[in-house]
Amino acid sequence: MPPSDPMPSYIRQVGGQTISNQTVETSVGRLEIFRRSNDDQNLQWDFCQPELTLFWHREGFRRMQGRIDGAPVDLRFVGGSNLSIFAPATEIHTRFDTSEHCDYVAAFFSRSSLQNLGLSFDHTRVAFYNDAIQRSLAEICCEAQQPDDLVELYAEGWAIQMLARIARITRSGADTRTAHKGGLPARTLRKLESYVRDNIANAISLDQMAAVALVSKRHFVRAFNESVGVTPHRFVMGLRIDEAKARLRGTSDSVTDIAFSCGFAQSQHFSTTFRKLTGFTPLKYRQDR
Repeated sequence: MPPSDPMPSYIRQVGGQTISNQTVETSVGRLEIFRRSNDDQNLQWDFCQPELTLFWHREGFRRMQGRIDGAPVDLRFVGGSNLSIFAPATEIHTRFDTSEHCDYVAAFFSRSSLQNLGLSFDHTRVAFYNDAIQRSLAEICCEAQQPDDLVELYAEGWAIQMLARIARITRSGADTRTAHKGGLPARTLRKLESYVRDNIANAISLDQMAAVALVSKRHFVRAFNESVGVTPHRFVMGLRIDEAKARLRGTSDSVTDIAFSCGFAQSQHFSTTFRKLTGFTPLKYRQDR
Protein backbone atom coordinates (compact mmCIF):
# COMPACT_ATOMS: atom_id res chain seq x y z
CA MET A 1 0.00 0.00 0.00
CA PRO A 2 1.30 3.52 -0.76
CA PRO A 3 2.15 5.57 2.30
CA SER A 4 -0.62 7.84 3.51
CA ASP A 5 -0.14 11.61 3.53
CA PRO A 6 1.43 12.75 6.81
CA MET A 7 -0.78 14.67 9.19
CA PRO A 8 0.00 18.39 9.20
CA SER A 9 1.63 19.94 12.22
CA TYR A 10 -1.00 22.17 13.77
CA ILE A 11 0.32 25.64 14.53
CA ARG A 12 -1.10 29.01 15.46
CA GLN A 13 1.46 31.78 15.66
CA VAL A 14 0.50 35.43 15.21
CA GLY A 15 2.83 38.42 15.45
CA GLY A 16 2.20 41.59 17.39
CA GLN A 17 0.76 41.80 20.90
CA THR A 18 -2.75 40.98 22.06
CA ILE A 19 -4.59 43.97 23.51
CA SER A 20 -7.85 42.12 24.12
CA ASN A 21 -9.26 38.67 23.44
CA GLN A 22 -12.83 37.52 24.02
CA THR A 23 -14.13 33.98 23.47
CA VAL A 24 -17.68 32.67 23.13
CA GLU A 25 -18.04 28.85 23.31
CA THR A 26 -20.81 26.76 21.76
CA SER A 27 -21.28 23.03 21.18
CA VAL A 28 -20.67 23.66 17.47
CA GLY A 29 -17.48 25.63 17.91
CA ARG A 30 -16.17 28.87 19.33
CA LEU A 31 -15.90 32.52 18.41
CA GLU A 32 -12.77 34.54 19.24
CA ILE A 33 -12.60 38.34 19.00
CA PHE A 34 -9.12 39.87 18.95
CA ARG A 35 -7.57 43.32 19.04
CA ARG A 36 -3.80 43.42 18.48
CA SER A 37 -1.07 46.06 18.35
CA ASN A 38 1.60 45.84 15.71
CA ASP A 39 4.26 48.53 15.86
CA ASP A 40 6.08 47.61 12.64
CA GLN A 41 2.76 47.21 10.74
CA ASN A 42 3.91 43.90 9.26
CA LEU A 43 2.11 41.04 10.97
CA GLN A 44 3.52 37.53 10.51
CA TRP A 45 0.92 34.76 10.54
CA ASP A 46 1.59 31.00 10.61
CA PHE A 47 -1.58 28.99 10.96
CA CYS A 48 -2.80 25.42 10.53
CA GLN A 49 -5.72 24.15 12.61
CA PRO A 50 -7.93 21.03 12.45
CA GLU A 51 -11.19 23.03 12.38
CA LEU A 52 -13.03 24.77 9.60
CA THR A 53 -12.26 28.45 10.24
CA LEU A 54 -13.97 31.66 9.23
CA PHE A 55 -12.02 34.91 9.59
CA TRP A 56 -13.32 38.45 9.51
CA HIS A 57 -10.36 40.82 9.23
CA ARG A 58 -12.51 43.59 10.58
CA GLU A 59 -10.10 46.50 10.80
CA GLY A 60 -6.53 47.46 10.04
CA PHE A 61 -5.71 44.76 7.45
CA ARG A 62 -4.66 46.04 4.04
CA ARG A 63 -2.78 43.25 2.25
CA MET A 64 -1.94 39.54 2.61
CA GLN A 65 1.19 38.04 1.04
CA GLY A 66 2.66 34.57 1.40
CA ARG A 67 1.58 30.98 0.78
CA ILE A 68 -1.56 28.97 1.45
CA ASP A 69 -1.07 25.22 1.08
CA GLY A 70 2.10 26.03 -0.85
CA ALA A 71 0.38 28.28 -3.41
CA PRO A 72 1.48 31.94 -3.53
CA VAL A 73 -1.05 34.61 -2.56
CA ASP A 74 -0.94 38.38 -2.83
CA LEU A 75 -4.35 39.87 -2.02
CA ARG A 76 -5.61 43.24 -0.88
CA PHE A 77 -8.51 43.72 1.52
CA VAL A 78 -10.38 46.39 -0.43
CA GLY A 79 -13.99 47.49 -0.46
CA GLY A 80 -14.91 45.24 2.43
CA SER A 81 -13.42 42.06 0.91
CA ASN A 82 -12.14 41.02 4.33
CA LEU A 83 -13.70 37.58 4.89
CA SER A 84 -11.79 34.31 4.51
CA ILE A 85 -12.84 30.67 4.88
CA PHE A 86 -10.14 28.05 5.48
CA ALA A 87 -10.84 24.35 5.16
CA PRO A 88 -9.63 22.10 8.00
CA ALA A 89 -5.84 21.60 8.06
CA THR A 90 -5.14 24.39 5.56
CA GLU A 91 -1.50 25.47 5.96
CA ILE A 92 -1.06 29.25 5.93
CA HIS A 93 2.24 31.11 6.06
CA THR A 94 1.63 34.77 5.31
CA ARG A 95 2.27 38.28 6.46
CA PHE A 96 -0.19 41.15 6.62
CA ASP A 97 0.33 44.80 5.88
CA THR A 98 -1.63 46.32 8.77
CA SER A 99 -2.30 49.47 10.72
CA GLU A 100 -0.70 49.94 14.14
CA HIS A 101 -3.82 48.35 15.64
CA CYS A 102 -5.92 45.64 14.01
CA ASP A 103 -9.08 43.77 14.91
CA TYR A 104 -10.18 40.38 13.68
CA VAL A 105 -12.79 37.76 14.49
CA ALA A 106 -12.25 34.01 14.09
CA ALA A 107 -14.98 31.36 14.19
CA PHE A 108 -13.79 27.75 14.61
CA PHE A 109 -16.19 24.89 13.84
CA SER A 110 -15.27 21.49 15.29
CA ARG A 111 -14.93 18.41 13.09
CA SER A 112 -17.40 16.49 15.22
CA SER A 113 -20.08 19.15 14.70
CA LEU A 114 -19.55 19.03 10.94
CA GLN A 115 -19.89 15.24 10.98
CA ASN A 116 -23.04 15.40 13.10
CA LEU A 117 -24.58 17.84 10.63
CA GLY A 118 -23.46 15.85 7.60
CA LEU A 119 -21.24 18.65 6.29
CA SER A 120 -17.77 18.60 4.78
CA PHE A 121 -15.60 21.47 3.60
CA ASP A 122 -12.60 21.11 1.30
CA HIS A 123 -12.31 24.54 -0.28
CA THR A 124 -10.75 27.80 0.78
CA ARG A 125 -11.86 31.33 -0.06
CA VAL A 126 -9.71 34.34 0.78
CA ALA A 127 -10.45 38.07 0.76
CA PHE A 128 -14.09 38.00 -0.30
CA TYR A 129 -17.19 39.98 0.63
CA ASN A 130 -20.55 38.58 1.71
CA ASP A 131 -23.11 40.96 3.16
CA ALA A 132 -25.10 38.33 5.07
CA ILE A 133 -22.03 36.83 6.76
CA GLN A 134 -20.58 40.20 7.65
CA ARG A 135 -23.85 41.44 9.14
CA SER A 136 -24.19 38.21 11.11
CA LEU A 137 -20.65 38.51 12.47
CA ALA A 138 -21.31 42.12 13.44
CA GLU A 139 -24.43 41.04 15.36
CA ILE A 140 -22.71 38.27 17.30
CA CYS A 141 -19.84 40.61 18.18
CA CYS A 142 -22.32 43.12 19.56
CA GLU A 143 -23.95 40.37 21.63
CA ALA A 144 -20.56 39.27 22.95
CA GLN A 145 -19.69 42.81 24.04
CA GLN A 146 -22.71 42.93 26.34
CA PRO A 147 -23.10 39.32 27.50
CA ASP A 148 -26.03 38.11 29.58
CA ASP A 149 -27.35 34.69 30.54
CA LEU A 150 -28.70 34.15 27.00
CA VAL A 151 -25.61 34.98 24.94
CA GLU A 152 -24.48 31.35 24.75
CA LEU A 153 -27.90 30.28 23.48
CA TYR A 154 -27.79 33.08 20.92
CA ALA A 155 -24.29 32.01 19.85
CA GLU A 156 -25.39 28.39 19.49
CA GLY A 157 -28.07 29.31 16.97
CA TRP A 158 -25.71 31.74 15.27
CA ALA A 159 -23.04 29.07 14.76
CA ILE A 160 -25.44 26.64 13.07
CA GLN A 161 -26.80 29.35 10.78
CA MET A 162 -23.27 30.41 9.92
CA LEU A 163 -22.33 26.86 8.92
CA ALA A 164 -25.30 26.80 6.55
CA ARG A 165 -24.17 30.09 4.99
CA ILE A 166 -20.60 28.83 4.59
CA ALA A 167 -21.85 25.57 3.06
CA ARG A 168 -23.83 27.48 0.43
CA ILE A 169 -20.83 29.62 -0.47
CA THR A 170 -18.40 26.72 -0.79
CA ARG A 171 -20.82 24.23 -2.40
CA SER A 172 -19.81 25.36 -5.89
CA GLY A 173 -16.30 24.07 -5.20
CA ALA A 174 -14.68 27.32 -6.31
CA ASP A 175 -11.30 27.67 -4.64
CA THR A 176 -10.41 31.35 -4.61
CA ARG A 177 -7.22 31.50 -2.58
CA THR A 178 -5.64 33.19 -5.64
CA ALA A 179 -8.79 35.19 -6.32
CA HIS A 180 -9.50 38.12 -8.59
CA LYS A 181 -7.24 37.41 -11.56
CA GLY A 182 -7.53 39.47 -14.71
CA GLY A 183 -9.80 42.46 -15.06
CA LEU A 184 -8.25 45.89 -14.50
CA PRO A 185 -4.47 46.38 -14.12
CA ALA A 186 -3.13 47.00 -10.63
CA ARG A 187 -2.02 50.50 -11.69
CA THR A 188 -5.59 51.34 -12.71
CA LEU A 189 -6.95 50.05 -9.42
CA ARG A 190 -4.51 52.26 -7.53
CA LYS A 191 -5.64 55.25 -9.62
CA LEU A 192 -9.27 54.44 -8.81
CA GLU A 193 -8.56 54.18 -5.09
CA SER A 194 -6.74 57.52 -5.14
CA TYR A 195 -9.59 59.12 -7.08
CA VAL A 196 -12.19 57.90 -4.59
CA ARG A 197 -10.15 59.01 -1.58
CA ASP A 198 -9.59 62.45 -3.14
CA ASN A 199 -13.33 62.83 -3.76
CA ILE A 200 -14.61 61.05 -0.66
CA ALA A 201 -17.05 63.85 0.27
CA ASN A 202 -18.69 63.90 -3.16
CA ALA A 203 -21.06 61.69 -5.10
CA ILE A 204 -19.03 59.28 -7.27
CA SER A 205 -20.69 57.75 -10.31
CA LEU A 206 -19.91 54.72 -12.45
CA ASP A 207 -19.32 57.05 -15.39
CA GLN A 208 -16.64 58.92 -13.43
CA MET A 209 -14.90 55.74 -12.31
CA ALA A 210 -15.00 54.28 -15.82
CA ALA A 211 -13.47 57.49 -17.15
CA VAL A 212 -10.61 57.22 -14.63
CA ALA A 213 -10.06 53.62 -15.78
CA LEU A 214 -10.23 54.72 -19.46
CA VAL A 215 -12.79 52.05 -20.38
CA SER A 216 -16.50 51.98 -21.16
CA LYS A 217 -18.93 51.82 -18.25
CA ARG A 218 -20.14 48.35 -19.29
CA HIS A 219 -16.62 46.97 -19.48
CA PHE A 220 -15.65 48.73 -16.25
CA VAL A 221 -18.35 47.05 -14.14
CA ARG A 222 -17.40 43.57 -15.37
CA ALA A 223 -13.65 44.11 -15.12
CA PHE A 224 -13.85 45.78 -11.72
CA ASN A 225 -15.82 42.89 -10.22
CA GLU A 226 -13.37 40.42 -11.72
CA SER A 227 -10.40 42.33 -10.31
CA VAL A 228 -11.64 43.26 -6.85
CA GLY A 229 -14.44 40.80 -6.06
CA VAL A 230 -16.97 43.47 -5.05
CA THR A 231 -19.10 45.98 -6.94
CA PRO A 232 -17.79 49.51 -7.54
CA HIS A 233 -20.48 50.84 -5.18
CA ARG A 234 -19.36 48.46 -2.43
CA PHE A 235 -15.75 49.47 -3.01
CA VAL A 236 -16.57 53.17 -2.66
CA MET A 237 -18.63 52.51 0.47
CA GLY A 238 -15.75 50.60 2.05
CA LEU A 239 -13.37 53.52 1.44
CA ARG A 240 -15.93 55.97 2.87
CA ILE A 241 -16.11 53.90 6.05
CA ASP A 242 -12.30 53.66 6.21
CA GLU A 243 -12.09 57.46 6.08
CA ALA A 244 -14.82 57.77 8.71
CA LYS A 245 -12.85 55.48 11.03
CA ALA A 246 -9.77 57.66 10.69
CA ARG A 247 -11.78 60.81 11.47
CA LEU A 248 -13.53 59.20 14.43
CA ARG A 249 -10.11 58.27 15.85
CA GLY A 250 -8.25 61.42 14.99
CA THR A 251 -10.73 64.30 15.34
CA SER A 252 -13.41 65.53 17.72
CA ASP A 253 -15.83 66.25 14.85
CA SER A 254 -19.43 65.24 15.42
CA VAL A 255 -20.76 62.04 13.86
CA THR A 256 -23.02 64.12 11.63
CA ASP A 257 -20.11 66.23 10.35
CA ILE A 258 -18.05 63.11 9.71
CA ALA A 259 -20.95 61.50 7.85
CA PHE A 260 -21.26 64.49 5.50
CA SER A 261 -17.49 64.83 5.02
CA CYS A 262 -17.30 61.15 3.99
CA GLY A 263 -20.01 61.42 1.35
CA PHE A 264 -23.12 60.32 3.24
CA ALA A 265 -26.20 62.47 2.63
CA GLN A 266 -27.83 61.37 5.90
CA SER A 267 -26.25 60.66 9.26
CA GLN A 268 -28.66 57.77 9.89
CA HIS A 269 -27.56 56.05 6.68
CA PHE A 270 -23.96 56.55 7.77
CA SER A 271 -24.57 55.05 11.23
CA THR A 272 -26.45 52.07 9.80
CA THR A 273 -23.76 51.37 7.21
CA PHE A 274 -20.96 51.85 9.72
CA ARG A 275 -22.45 49.32 12.13
CA LYS A 276 -23.16 46.81 9.36
CA LEU A 277 -19.56 46.91 8.14
CA THR A 278 -17.72 47.19 11.44
CA GLY A 279 -19.96 45.75 14.15
CA PHE A 280 -19.86 49.07 16.06
CA THR A 281 -21.91 52.21 16.12
CA PRO A 282 -19.77 55.27 15.29
CA LEU A 283 -19.92 56.47 18.91
CA LYS A 284 -18.98 53.06 20.29
CA TYR A 285 -16.09 52.84 17.82
CA ARG A 286 -14.79 56.25 18.93
CA GLN A 287 -15.17 55.32 22.59
CA ASP A 288 -13.21 52.07 22.20
CA ARG A 289 -10.37 53.78 20.33
